[in-house]
Parts: sequence; C-alpha cells; structure tokens
Amino acid sequence: MRLILAVSSGLSFWCFFLFLAGHLHLFNTGFLTAVSVLPALFLPVIILRIKPRINLPMLIRNATLFEKLLAGAIFVILILTFLSSFSPVSGGIRNDEVHNHLSMPKEWLRNGGIVPLPFAISYQAGNAHLLFLLASVFSAESGPKLISWFAFVLCTAAVYSISRLYMKRETALLAAALVAVNPLIFRGAPTAFVDELSSLFVIVPVLLVSLFLRKRDISYLLLSSLLLGTGCGTKPTNVLYTFSIIVLLVLVLLKREKASQALRTGLLLSTFTVLFASPWIVRTFLYTGCPVFPPPLFWIEKFGIHSFFVNVVPYSIGEVHSFYEYCTSRYGDYTRNLIQAARFPWDLTMNPESFQIGDSIGTIMLSFLPFIFLAGRSVPIFIPAAAGLSSFLIYFVVLPEARYYMAALMLISPIIAKATERLAEKPVLKHLVNAVLFVNVLFSLLIVSRITLPKIKNLTGEARENYRLAHIPYCEAFNYIKDHSIGYVTIFYFHPIFYYLPCDYQIRSNLDALPDTSDTSYVLDIDYSQVLDRDFSVQNRSFMLQSTPENAELAFEGRDARVYRFIRKK
Repeated sequence: MRLILAVSSGLSFWCFFLFLAGHLHLFNTGFLTAVSVLPALFLPVIILRIKPRINLPMLIRNATLFEKLLAGAIFVILILTFLSSFSPVSGGIRNDEVHNHLSMPKEWLRNGGIVPLPFAISYQAGNAHLLFLLASVFSAESGPKLISWFAFVLCTAAVYSISRLYMKRETALLAAALVAVNPLIFRGAPTAFVDELSSLFVIVPVLLVSLFLRKRDISYLLLSSLLLGTGCGTKPTNVLYTFSIIVLLVLVLLKREKASQALRTGLLLSTFTVLFASPWIVRTFLYTGCPVFPPPLFWIEKFGIHSFFVNVVPYSIGEVHSFYEYCTSRYGDYTRNLIQAARFPWDLTMNPESFQIGDSIGTIMLSFLPFIFLAGRSVPIFIPAAAGLSSFLIYFVVLPEARYYMAALMLISPIIAKATERLAEKPVLKHLVNAVLFVNVLFSLLIVSRITLPKIKNLTGEARENYRLAHIPYCEAFNYIKDHSIGYVTIFYFHPIFYYLPCDYQIRSNLDALPDTSDTSYVLDIDYSQVLDRDFSVQNRSFMLQSTPENAELAFEGRDARVYRFIRKK
C-alpha cells in the first residue's frame, strides 16, 4: 500500500515539476533525461527495502485455488497488455491517441516548452500529456503507452488495497480481478489515452480518504487533496469525481462528529484540492478567458473568448460549437433522462458501440450489479455513493461516454466482490456463482487475446513495418524523409497528423519564403483526404500543389504524399 501511495505521489510531483519546467522552456531531451535518471538511481534501495516484506513462495503456498485462478487471470492480462504497449502507434486523427494525446506533447517538446498550439484541444488540462512527454524522451512510441499501462497496474493494486481494508484476501483479490478483467478498462491500458491516469487520481484518493476515516491522520487528507488536484489537471471529468468524493466525505463525517468539524474537514480538503488543481486552471483562463476546456456554452456567450496575451489567439466561438456538436452527434438520437440513466448499465454492456467503445465491456459487472445490496455495510457508504453520484453527474452534465465511467466501475468493484462472496455463501448458489465468474473471466481472456495478439504479432521486423504501412497515413513519405536523413521540411499548415513526421518543420504558405540555411530545401505536400485514416477508397487527392513548382523536382511520390526538393538559386 505504501508503494502505491509513494508512486502515485511521485507521478503527481512529476506533473507539477514538468508544468513548471515547461513554462520555463526547459523541455529538451538532455535536461529531461538527466532529471529522470538521477531519481532512478535510488530505485535499487527502494526495491531492497520492499523485497523482505514480500514472501512470494509463502503467498503461493497459502493461496486457495480460487485465488490462484484470479491471480493467474490478472497476470495474463497484465502481460498481454504490457507486450501490446510496444506495438506501433497507428491511425489518422480519427484516433484520439494521435490527435489529442501524442501530437500535443511532441509539439511541446519540439518548441522547448508549454506553448499555445494552433488547435483548440491544446488548451485542455494536460498533466497526462506531460507524463507522456517525459516518457517519449526515452521511447517516442511505447513510452506514453507504458505510462498508461503502469497506471492500470496501480489502479488494480489500489482497488485491492481498498478492499483489503474491509475484506479478507480472497474477496479483495476478486475486487482487483473485476478491475483487471473488465474489457472497458484493460483495452485502454496499452494506449496513450488519459483514462487510466485520470482513474488513478480518483482511486488512490479514495484509498487515502478511507485511511483517514480509520486513523484520522490529517496527512492522508492532504495527500488525497494533492492527487485529486492532479486529477482535475488531467481530465475534466475528474472535477465531478472530486466533487462527489468531497461531498460524500462531509456527509459521512456529519454522522460521526459535530457539523462544524465536518465542514472544516471538507473545506480543508476542498481548499488544497483547488490549490493543486490551479496551475492548469490559471493557464487556461489566461489564454482563453475561461478556466476550463471545453468552455461551457453559457460562459462564452456571456464573457466571450479572449486571451490576456496579445500574441495568443485562442479558439473561436464557432470552434467551440463545432466541438460540442461533434461530441453530441456521436450518440445519434440517444436521449438522456432518468429512465435511460437507470438502464444505462444494460445499454453500456449490450450496445457498447453506441457509447464510443467499439468493443464489448463484458457482462461480469452487470451479472452481479443487481445484488450489490448484499454487500451491506462491508465498505464505507461513501465509496459506492461517490461512484453513484459522480456517474449521475457525468451522465447528465457531460456525456454518456463509456470511458468516463472507468473510475466509477473501479470504485464499485469491492462492493460487487463482497456481494459475490455473500451469494456464494448460499450452498444452492455457490456453484452457479463460480460458473458465472469462470465464464466471465474466460470471456475477458478471449477479448484481451483478440485485442492484443494481433498487435503483439507486429512488434518487430517486417511485420511491424507492414503494419505501419497499412495503418499510418503518408507512411511512405515519412519513411523517405527518415531514410534520407532530411532534418527539416516545409509544410503548408499545422496538423496533428504531423505527429508522425520524423524531422523538424516550418510552416509556409508561400514557397518563396523557404529557408536559406542550405542550398536544398524540402517541401512535404499531403493529400488531406487521408488525415482521418489511411483509406484509399475515400481518396480525392487534396494536395496543395497541383504540379511541380519552378526550381523544384519531385523527390518522392507516394499514393497520398509527395516530397519536393527545391534547389536555391545561386
């Protein structure tokens, strides 16, 4: 447990340190490598201190068959998702991984600091992107995905630790397994999405609040505020999780102590949480005139969009409306009301493609959700209540996007595990419960195999390159630039798809303004119709240049991109 708290706090520290370093324009590979390697020198000391406390042979000998099966399933999922983290990043900007979460940190690193970028999403809180940036210094493709995978491991361990406070080891392990085998959760582990990290900054604070309620040590509360604030700077939905946790904590304390003391505790937690969340809030406000992104429509209609910096032009009101229209359009005619909210777990399980998953989330949660009342008061009420309140708020205030509920699913895992244990205590139901668990775990193993094994097959050699060629727009042109050691190209406009560009660039709409740093300059021209995905069936050859310009020659031509070589006149 102490290791989970230490590592989570360490990730939070890195977020604040990188935020400061980015605004001081200290982002360069040499500096980031140095400040990363020095703390790593202490890892052997930490490992040696932890090792004597873990008697693995004894744990294995004392484990029941049920525990061994659960641990085995968790281990298989962790290994498969870990290996698939090394698969190539692929896809066009239809993949949010490229559009939002990888292009932004790469641009910050390229510019040497956290600077305004010419796309609206760059004004969103970016703690996860800072961690992705740091990891990309060591491995541009796999580093960010390994950060996400590591957060998945920590979330699973944190749920086990929460459960272990109130339950026996077997039930706590089942709670952890409910997290690990949930396809909605593990499918995001080997990707550079922010959901695993944002969930971590919900689950670990709940663990800390649980410890505070047991021991009344204020240090747990302060550490919880640090992680909650970091979470608010990671993903906007964490604000609703944080609100729910604080409100439910105060309500629990009101039953145990004087109202004034309970309110003081809530005020203390709220104040420090806002303090730790403030860096991104202040930055976004200074650049856009609104403390959050996306800005609420009522805010921009009343106050507009404006920057306090004369050289920064943020997004337009039209872009904000387009963003909201795009988000809501993904759900078609789906309407949100209390009846739909009550059946949302069923719809999410049976029709996951309607909620931006594209894959099954399994039925293990749905199978035992109706029996959560059997868990009784085995877990403090604030944990399931916080999960319920945050889910309610996200559903009605934000969107019914499946990934937004990952932390809530993790929070109810201990309750479902306890309810499952109570069901299995009834002799007539024991074998049925075990069969349902076995089938669901087996189903999850099949799902994780279907998701990860195709990626694992393409980790190295020719298979990796063929995978990249099939799934990355403009891949041949990027390969040409890399193979010919071209260090600098000119492009006509900025676009997140240039995350894949293996060299530096400048933006020029006028080819007469090419740099004079060398006798030869290169211009990259892409077919814009391929930015969403590499799909030649929709290709319309939307190039900026319709013919080879004067003083240039066509150095490379692929199906969707061209590289021109310009020779400077003597």
